[in-house]
Amino acid sequence: MLNTEEDLLHLLFRCPFAQACWSTLNVYLPNSDDILVVLESLKIQINQSFFMEIIITICWAIWMLRSDIIFKNISHSVQRCKSVFKKGFALVILRAKEAQHPSLDLWLDNFV
Repeated sequence: MLNTEEDLLHLLFRCPFAQACWSTLNVYLPNSDDILVVLESLKIQINQSFFMEIIITICWAIWMLRSDIIFKNISHSVQRCKSVFKKGFALVILRAKEAQHPSLDLWLDNFV
């Protein structure tokens, strides 16, 4: 169980677990406390028109696993985060326009 209060930047980008989750997407998190700098760096590195969907989905996966620790006492792992991300991103693909499905599917197959 976590004993210290965390801010959002630490929870999603700075803690070692979050950084390990981000590394599964082959991105480097810049050492900045400015969320706009972090997001711009991720946008450039991801280099896809759907970069925000990727960012939101991995943040959601990290959030869910950290919540599991607190509320369900379930251990987290990078592999579980990757699995939650894949399932979440599959839902993003379902909501996307049909014309975008091939590029979204290809990205998911290649990078995760």
